[in-house]
Amino acid sequence: MKQVVYKNKTYIFIVTMYISFLFLKNTFKMFATQDMFAAIVSTVQAIVLYQIYLKHLYVKVGIKFWTAFPIVKEGVLLGVDFMRLISGGQKNIVLDDTMKSAFFFVAAILIFVFCDKAIKIEKENTV
Repeated sequence: MKQVVYKNKTYIFIVTMYISFLFLKNTFKMFATQDMFAAIVSTVQAIVLYQIYLKHLYVKVGIKFWTAFPIVKEGVLLGVDFMRLISGGQKNIVLDDTMKSAFFFVAAILIFVFCDKAIKIEKENTV
């Protein structure tokens, strides 16, 4: 039988807090604005949090799948801002939104990269 071992507890704590914050934000957005995309993202976040809590065998896959959402979303937003910048539309760029997108993009990339290093799946010793 295989078991999940968290080699880096700090990583798991940070990922759990980060996903929990975004889960609460997206759940509020879902109810406040009836946004169905927020409902889908909230569902995925709830599943990943459940996997982390139970040390599910596919927790690494869940975390990597979840990071695809912010990487794609924030990457597209940063790409749009970059296109506006090089086309001369600097007045249309809101710096606060761009910095927020850059933060979430970098955070998702770091979570994705360090997932393999922080979570190990090993065979249980049976004697």
